[in-house]
Amino acid sequence: MLFSFVLIAIDAYPLRRLRGKPQQWFSAETRRVWWEKVPFILLSVAAGAAALIAKRGAADLYSIGQYGLWARTAESFYGLSFYLWKTVVPLWLSPLYQRADRLDPSYSVFWIYLSAVCIGATITVALIVLRRRWPAGLTVWITYALLLAPVLGIVQFGFQAVADRYTYIACLGWALLAGAASVYLWHSIPGNPFSPAMLAAVRVCAIVLLFFLGVMSWRQTQIWNNPERLWRHVLRVEPNSSYAYTNLAESILTSPSNDNGKVDEAIAYYKKAATLRPNWTVPLLNLGAISDGQGRRDEAERYYRSVMSVAPKSVTGYLRLAPLLAKQNRFDESLALYSKAVELAPKNGSVQNEFANALVKMGQLEKAIAYYRKAAAVDPTFAEPYFDLGNLMAGRGLLDEALKYYQEALKIDPDYVEARYNLGRVLAAEDKLVEAAEQFRAAVRLEPDFMPARESLVLVLQQQGKNAEANREYAEAMQRLRARDPGSKP
Repeated sequence: MLFSFVLIAIDAYPLRRLRGKPQQWFSAETRRVWWEKVPFILLSVAAGAAALIAKRGAADLYSIGQYGLWARTAESFYGLSFYLWKTVVPLWLSPLYQRADRLDPSYSVFWIYLSAVCIGATITVALIVLRRRWPAGLTVWITYALLLAPVLGIVQFGFQAVADRYTYIACLGWALLAGAASVYLWHSIPGNPFSPAMLAAVRVCAIVLLFFLGVMSWRQTQIWNNPERLWRHVLRVEPNSSYAYTNLAESILTSPSNDNGKVDEAIAYYKKAATLRPNWTVPLLNLGAISDGQGRRDEAERYYRSVMSVAPKSVTGYLRLAPLLAKQNRFDESLALYSKAVELAPKNGSVQNEFANALVKMGQLEKAIAYYRKAAAVDPTFAEPYFDLGNLMAGRGLLDEALKYYQEALKIDPDYVEARYNLGRVLAAEDKLVEAAEQFRAAVRLEPDFMPARESLVLVLQQQGKNAEANREYAEAMQRLRARDPGSKP
């Protein structure tokens, strides 16, 4: 929708399709100018609604209670100043400029934002006053603000207060003004007292500037070579970014060169992130996972309980702590946490299913079956409950029931490799060898390196007396196994 207003601003100047005073812009002669914007408005409304729904579904939107109107207004004016400044002076660029958690006079960022409000208001008033002498300036300022409006912070989402990438389209107007000024200066030089030496100096400075900007652009692209380098650069620019510390820790843990020393470094970064932003659950959850993986269960429990303390409605916190307690045979506490997670997310099939899996491990099979069915009911597109029900029935020897549940899972997700493999095993157990072979072949097509399906296919083919085909499948399996592990033996 805002793009439609950009077009209207251009219609006013420089196209001058809307002439006279603003009240004259709605006459019969200008009706076509307005009607041609309708398709853009309709498409913008649809796209904007879809974007908001997607962000809301990802729990990525900030409510007014979380981030008030003053903060949103101040951040919007800050963005107007920031993008213009970074375009003129493209130094200290960062992939992330993290939003402040709070805006009050005790934080230095408060005064930065307040200054931005004053600067933005001053520029706006000055350009309105100069609109008759310099209409291009006001037009570019209006289009600049309109193009930035969706990302200025009125609607809050994500961690960033501003982002370099938002300058690309919004600042085209300023580039156009700079180009127009260059042409004007070039053609006005012969009539002005500029000497040829000064003109030559201007040309040399322009070449040097372009070369400098090219080198800076190349250096900026190098930052994106790998995640660890990226987030270390962010911390050089924004040393108090909790989000950067968390992402740096994760990039270190997932690095191919990771070792115990690196794990300790990642832990230190997660702790720094948790210190900078105590109410953020992600570093606490990751610290808990690392502690659990290293066998420090008491420490892991403390981190997970910290998550539930700062975010009592964090379903993930309950789902992390519940299995940890189950490992310590604290089953009643574990089940209570699972029940709380289900209470917090009654329409989340994955949570219901995880509770059912826990009940199976604790031997409460009938209750588990009830929760598997609830999980399938709340999310008909979720194949996992049917797969797990199939496993449960197969384990109890109820093969016909297992068959039915595996088939239901495959109706929802035909590419579910494990479901096809398990279905094949049930069919083979019922001596339905042809159907079993079909399922094993399908599993192998979907995942060629899934060796259990290949082994089962070989056995089923041998049982049918199809030894030549079985030998071919066996040879293919060995070839893939050697490619994956050159030291393996048949």
